[in-house]
Order: sequence, then C-alpha cells, then structure tokens
Amino acid sequence: MMDRKIKGVSLVWALVLALMGCSSEKVEVLDIGVAEHTLVMYLNANNNLSGHILNNAYDAEKGAMGLLPSTKLVIYLDKSDGTSSLYEVKYLQYGAANYIKHTTLLKEYPEQVSTSALVMRGVFEDVKHLVPSKSYGLVLAGHGSGWFPEPDSGISYDNQRSAGSEGVWAQMSPNALSGTVADEYDFGFLTAENPLTRAMGYDGPLGTKDPEHYISTSELILGMSHMKFDYIIFDACFMASVEFLYELRNVTDYVIASPVEVMGPGLPYKDLMPLLMAPEHNLEAVCEKIMEVYRNDRQFSAYASSAISLIDCSKLEALAESVAAVWQQVVGTDGPKNQEDVVKFVADGVDETKIQVLDRMQPSGFYDLRDYVEQLAVIGGAGVDLSDFYVALEDVLVYADHTEEIQSNGGNYGWGAIPVKAGGEELDLCGLSCYLPRTTAPITASWYFKTPWARSVYGL
Repeated sequence: MMDRKIKGVSLVWALVLALMGCSSEKVEVLDIGVAEHTLVMYLNANNNLSGHILNNAYDAEKGAMGLLPSTKLVIYLDKSDGTSSLYEVKYLQYGAANYIKHTTLLKEYPEQVSTSALVMRGVFEDVKHLVPSKSYGLVLAGHGSGWFPEPDSGISYDNQRSAGSEGVWAQMSPNALSGTVADEYDFGFLTAENPLTRAMGYDGPLGTKDPEHYISTSELILGMSHMKFDYIIFDACFMASVEFLYELRNVTDYVIASPVEVMGPGLPYKDLMPLLMAPEHNLEAVCEKIMEVYRNDRQFSAYASSAISLIDCSKLEALAESVAAVWQQVVGTDGPKNQEDVVKFVADGVDETKIQVLDRMQPSGFYDLRDYVEQLAVIGGAGVDLSDFYVALEDVLVYADHTEEIQSNGGNYGWGAIPVKAGGEELDLCGLSCYLPRTTAPITASWYFKTPWARSVYGL
C-alpha cells in the first residue's frame, strides 16, 4: 500500500524515465503550499477489521487519482502489526492522461494506542504542521458504539450483545467484570460464520478487553479539540446516535454516520474520493453514492444493508430543545424529578413494540428517535404538539436514507435482518437513534443520564 522507497521527486522521475523508455516528457510537480482542502483518514486497523480497513486505504488511494492539485489526501494508518504512520498520497502527471502514484511518508510512530485521546491529538497536530490547509475533513474508521461507554464501565454495546436477554453486564454478577469470569462469555466479537460489521473502539489483538484500547465520547472530543473539521465521517456502527452527536455538536459542522451497523467493507472510498476531495465537498452527493453502491454493487458488499445520515450539527441544540418541550408537555409540572422516576415513567407508558429497533439485541440498545418521541406523545394524548419537533428533526437531517433491509448481529440471537416494528409494513428509519432507559438496567441508565443529551431533554 505504501511505497516508502519513493521519497523524493528525483526517484519518481527516474521511475518515469524507466517506464517511458527515457521519454523527454517531464513530470510536473506542483508546489501548492497551503491546500484548499485536505481529507484526513484516521484508520485504526489494529483489530479484526484489519483486512477491510487496509482495502479502504487502498481504495482511497486509487480514488485520489486525477484530483485537483489544490486538495490533499493524508492517511494515518495503525496496522495490526503494531506499526503506525502518517503519509500523503498524490499522483504526478506525465503526459495527457497518465499518472504515477507518489506516496510521501510524513511521520512514523512508535507502537501506540490509536484510540487514545493524546495519540489522536498528537497525530492531528502533526497534520496541521506537516500539511497546512485552509480546511480539513475527517474520516474515522475502525471499531465506537454510539453513546455507550467503554468496556471498563461494563456496559459497552459489545457487553450488551454478549449478555443476550440478560441485558448488560450490570445485571450479571459483579465478578463478571473481572477477566477470569468474563472470559467465560462470548464478548460479542463477530465470529467467522457471521459477516463483520463495524462498531468505533478497540485497538489491539482480537479479544483484548483492556480499557485503554477504547475511547469514550469525551476522549474523542478531546483528541479532536485542537483541529477544526468541516465534516467528520464515521465509518463505524451506530454513530448516528443522537446522544453521541449532541456531545459532538461544537466540534464540527457536519457529520455523516449510520444509525445501524455498518457492513465490514465500510464505505466505497474509490467512488467517494472525487466528491470528498473537491473544495466544495458535496456531502449529500457522498451519502447518495454510498447508498447507490450498497443497493446495487454486490461485489462491494454481499449485503444490501446500509443506512446513512448527514447531520447539521448547528441544529442539534434546537432538536434537543424540541424533544425537551415534548417531554414537558407529556409529564407536566408534576412529572418525574429524578432519573429513577423518568425510567419508570418511560417503562410504564411507552409501547416499545411500536418503536423501530435498530439492532437485534434483546433488549435493544438503539431505537428510532422519531418513533420514540411519537410514543411519548401518545402518553400525553391528543394535546401534545409535535410540530416543532418535526421541524427540528428535518433541519438536523440534511440527508437520511436506508436500504429495504438492515442486517444486524444479535449476539446470542444470531445474525439477520432487524424486525419491522409492530404495525409497520416496512422499515422506516428517521436517521437518528436514541436509547430507552429501562428499569431492568439501572446501571446503564445511570450512565445514560450522564450524557448531555439526557440531561437537557429530561431536565435533570
């Protein structure tokens, strides 16, 4: 993937002469100084997605051919052998329509955990210093599960999947958090008979449960805090979680993410690069291309399973306010005043079967936000006004689409399509997920109410 032997223009020129039979045509190298736009790909391949992510990097490199010289592609790649490096990819033109790929190694790093906030911040500082640009976009690929905390809390989404109908580790013996007892459980990592999906998180050998190998939402934000990105693309499962996005609202302008699981092949970077690398970077066209490939190209993915959303982060505050207003209409001034009462109120009043689930766990970890708010309104009766919520939801979601079926690994419940909600004729996803706190998972609920979204919506 990376040709580290070609480190200078002189060597590229020598290669061109050899390929062209010592033609007199010259390689034109453009020194553009500060780029108009730079796409940064932060790829964590030190896990069971290694093969897919290496393919992603290769496809991105191929897709960069013939792009404008005012844009740059920079890739940070943490490989499964423990090595990581930062490199730039561009193509040098030699003739009317021919190009030679030129890879510049910008920096090699000692073995490090790429899901560390300090490591991430250091890489982005290197990008700013080594590749100055007027604007930046970011792709984060690897293993995060929406708002769920890292595994040392005992309630990561992988923990929930492995626990099956028991819900989360919070309902198991406290000793289940120890390495010896926990080893008895299938941690929820997908096995060979199931297609790999992406969920944002671990850096390390398959089966590693070291908390240092995961990154929380707050740490992720800290890692990006000194870098301004026009947009962030999460090539990972469940990152269109409204709780996660709300916390990210001041870090970037736009986010492309999925409210469901992302198939192992990830995003079709070869097709996306011309759209992402254009100075205007048409993000709606990026989403449309992703859906087009997943619907029609069985060579790219064996499963026509994808859901993609484009989120305007500047509108997330208004969305939270609209959901909080619905909650206040439903519960009134004498409503629940603490998290235990909120959980009981939701459990007693909301019909979960009429809310579209976005995964196949029992209980589910991700639900459709629009369905949930509409079910809250049912509790409050005909007088509840949802008009502001619908406007706010439409403003946040610049784009949202999904395939007819969505595949999901359900841990102990196996692999298959997520079921359609009760009374529904087909899948109808709004594009954002949310969590439903429940009485059977009190520790998970206590973590949930620490999120800024939950505190804002429920007034706690």
